Amino acid sequence: MYETLDDTAAQIILATESGDSIRRVAQRLHTPYETVRQAVNRLEDGATSAMPMASPWSTSA
Repeated sequence: MYETLDDTAAQIILATESGDSIRRVAQRLHTPYETVRQAVNRLEDGATSAMPMASPWSTSA
């Protein structure tokens, strides 16, 4: 049910400010761009797979 974040993903979450690019976060963390990009992709994939899907049978009021 819960996924554990690796060190890079946790650092990205803590270091990111609104409007930051991957390149800016990589510079702030002194981490290679590709490492940050891959971690961001994993975070995005985890976020989209964790989102609940709307049921086609649900009714809205």
